[in-house]
Amino acid sequence: MILVHTPEHSFYIDPYETSELAPGDYFSIRNQMPLINVSAQEAEQICKQQSKRLCNIYEWTNACLGTHRFRYSYGQSYKETNCNAQTDAIARTGARSECHNDTGLHDMIGNAMEWVRDSRSGMVVAKGGSYITGAEADCFTTFYFPPEIRHNQIGFRCCHSAAESRTRPGNTRNITPPASDTTEENRDDTSEQMDAPESAQPDESANDNPIDGGENTTTENNESSIDNDQGDNQ
Repeated sequence: MILVHTPEHSFYIDPYETSELAPGDYFSIRNQMPLINVSAQEAEQICKQQSKRLCNIYEWTNACLGTHRFRYSYGQSYKETNCNAQTDAIARTGARSECHNDTGLHDMIGNAMEWVRDSRSGMVVAKGGSYITGAEADCFTTFYFPPEIRHNQIGFRCCHSAAESRTRPGNTRNITPPASDTTEENRDDTSEQMDAPESAQPDESANDNPIDGGENTTTENNESSIDNDQGDNQ
């Protein structure tokens, strides 16, 4: 897992989307097919089976941006071939060698959308876009779905609070956002105001959810309320 530091707290995040190598045997490793067609609640339970939890929306977004705070994780500008995007099928984890950020997180853009926790909404939330999305899906884009939905474009990865003691498998790296990217302290105990840099503004014309029954929202500057639910850190 990879260690991420934010102004609020530190946490670990899996480097790849979760895969199921055998029934009930879950890993976050390269060259495996992501586990898809699971609901957000099922994803949460699978994370718990590994003594982890589903990432919250604040954690996922910060991890996606990396230390360089790049809109598309790998860079500030969209490149169609960097990740598994605008294609016909999901790919194995880490299949696109350019689809990673400076901290070693892979496939945050494209391939499978990823379930995250958002305590503010009655719907469930996915991030990162899928293999059919394009430039409209960046680190800030959020997709909302009815709680019961399962889909072959949606998977997940897990997080774990750094404050909790456990043996963490694999590589761990520190991700500390630059001081200039820390947010203004205009928030309460359970919400985080997080702005996209002006050079990372999304395309306002891209507002269609690629999955039936869902809604797509893009982050506007000074309008991005990223939930940092302290209850998620237990």
